[in-house]
Parts: sequence; C-alpha cells; structure tokens
Amino acid sequence: DVTIIDVRSSQEYRDGHLKNAAWGIRPRVNKLEIKNNTVAIIASDVNIADLVAKEFPNHKIYISLCRPDEWRQAGLDLVSTPDFPVDEDRIDFLFHTHDRHSGNMESAREYLRWETGLIDQMDEQEKSTLQPLKP
Repeated sequence: DVTIIDVRSSQEYRDGHLKNAAWGIRPRVNKLEIKNNTVAIIASDVNIADLVAKEFPNHKIYISLCRPDEWRQAGLDLVSTPDFPVDEDRIDFLFHTHDRHSGNMESAREYLRWETGLIDQMDEQEKSTLQPLKP
C-alpha cells in the first residue's frame, strides 16, 4: 500500500530500480499517479528527496537513500529498463552535450548554443527576476 517514487537520475533508474517504482523528476513528480496515502521516495540526495516530499503535503512520506546493492542484499526485486524512461522524458540528461568534455568540439559548440539560448526560453515573469550587472 505504498507508492514508490524513484527520483534518482534517469540513468540510475534505467540501470536498476525497485520493481513497481515509478520514475519521477522533481518538476514533473506532481503529475505521477499516487494510488494511496503513503509515498516512499527513493533518492540519491536527501535534499532532493526533501524537496520532492514537499510536493505531497497530505501524504505519509518515507525517504530511502539506499543503493541497488543494498536492495539486492535485502532480497528486493530489482529491474532494469534500458529504454525507460524514454529519451524524450529524460530532461535530467543533455544528450547533445554529454561528451563535450571528451574533446568532441561539435558537442562543445552545441552546449554553448544551448547555454546562450536559455534566456530566450524564459517568459517575461522569469526574466523580470534577473538582476543583470551594470557595465
């Protein structure tokens, strides 16, 4: 009777997660189907887990920072899903820039294009919070 939400990275989830655990990322976790009043949050970072827990103020929350090897030792069922979450949902991983540190100049250029284009992706309210330095 527990909804399990795994908020580790999408790659960690793909590599191995508890059977029946849903993958969630903080900006989208509120869109997950919560079937009961108890939520277990699996995380690599307690700060992220705490932030996710705030999305469920009316639920009983459990947080686990356990690793897959600890789950195996406890006899829990782990599954790997190499194709889930699907690449389009993996907003925690920048495919076009991941190898920029290995000497791939096109990836480095793509990263710079992405980085310098972030302001254009902001709406007016978001831009109004910026306080640029004066020359």
